Amino acid sequence: MADLNKRLTEAEADRIGLEAQTRLIRQNEYNALPAVTDNRLIQTLKIELSRLEGERTDLATKVQAGDPVLGQFQARVEQTKRRLQQEIQRTVAGIKSAYAVANRRRTSYGRRWSSKKRSP
Repeated sequence: MADLNKRLTEAEADRIGLEAQTRLIRQNEYNALPAVTDNRLIQTLKIELSRLEGERTDLATKVQAGDPVLGQFQARVEQTKRRLQQEIQRTVAGIKSAYAVANRRRTSYGRRWSSKKRSP
């Protein structure tokens, strides 16, 4: 019973931690998620996007508005934005999945604990 109680407590703690993250997801606060802030690829893409946007802005002061080079830079900016969004969405999906698993695990251990508690 003690082992089951320990597992139930751990499952509940996991669920609570992931529930807090799912609240951030519902509020579209992705940058507050540890899985996002700790993700090296996401951070690299943010740095790359910032660099590209700066270069595009600088280039826009040096060339005509319809210059193909400016269009190419814009395409790179958009591609990097898409990659960043995809990686964030992949990370968010992982959190949602982990939360669902934690919920099921907590429910399963809770039922077992209740069942053992009732039996002599």
